[in-house]
Amino acid sequence: MKNTLLTLYIIFLVIAAGFGVGAATEAGVLIPASVPFALILIALLYFLKPKAELLGWAALTVGLLAGTYLVTGEVIEYVIFVVYLILTMLGIFKSPYFLAFAWLFHPLWDFLPRELPNHMHDLPLACAFFDTPIGLYLLWGSWKKRWVPFGDDHSNKAALMRSGKAIFIGILIMAVSSAIVAAVGSGYLNWVALASSIIIIIGFRFMGETAELIAWAVLTGWLGMTYAHTGGMGDALFFFAYVVISALGVFKSPYFLGIAWLVFIPYSFLPHHVHHMSPDFALATVFYCLPAGLYLLWGAWIKRWQPFDNKAVAAVS
Repeated sequence: MKNTLLTLYIIFLVIAAGFGVGAATEAGVLIPASVPFALILIALLYFLKPKAELLGWAALTVGLLAGTYLVTGEVIEYVIFVVYLILTMLGIFKSPYFLAFAWLFHPLWDFLPRELPNHMHDLPLACAFFDTPIGLYLLWGSWKKRWVPFGDDHSNKAALMRSGKAIFIGILIMAVSSAIVAAVGSGYLNWVALASSIIIIIGFRFMGETAELIAWAVLTGWLGMTYAHTGGMGDALFFFAYVVISALGVFKSPYFLGIAWLVFIPYSFLPHHVHHMSPDFALATVFYCLPAGLYLLWGAWIKRWQPFDNKAVAAVS
């Protein structure tokens, strides 16, 4: 239960931070709110135990920094996403200095010339004010040895294997998401969605049972975020519900994950204010979610995965 609550707390911070940035942008106070916002995040994570705090900063590194400019659609932004995923894993398993570098480097990346939507024009300067205090805090904590990398608890080979699996999960999710977005309006969206679902099932299955369960939990949370950027409160609450379900799927029963994928199908046919999506997007969710949902229910039924709370050691196999 403690692990479940800790996971929810960290994920809640990531979600709240994302929506906080959106709210500050809408209110026109993104730049002046940046430094106080950074200090609040530091305070909210500081009271956790060192291992939990390190995981929290890793989650925020991916959630807030890695995909900041994916909206531009530039290939280099997808490359940076993968680079930040690698830096995050190195920060967890090798040295927290990698996390500090990720945050201190990001302001430099912010000021590279790129085309941004009107509502994001303040983002580069705001990121400089937001990222720098956090980067300096992470640099200080690394110097003081506040956090011990998870890789120090096991062999370097095991730590490297976990890092590789985590990176693979991120790359596969981004690749499939990009393929689906690229297929919108092409007339092949349904078939791309079906192929993507099958590729994910096969790709995750070869990682081992525990890593596969984590991967499906991450992707379930990602699925719940599909409509969260519309700004609607209902879609935001739906996203948070899927984060909770993802945690329950890992710590209580994988059945939660299978049900979540099947429930997403009728939810997609409800009205959503997403103007850039194809009219066929809702139908494509059937081709995407149905195979994954049925596979997850089948895996839960044959007990392919055991919840972490039932394990003596929750190590990625």
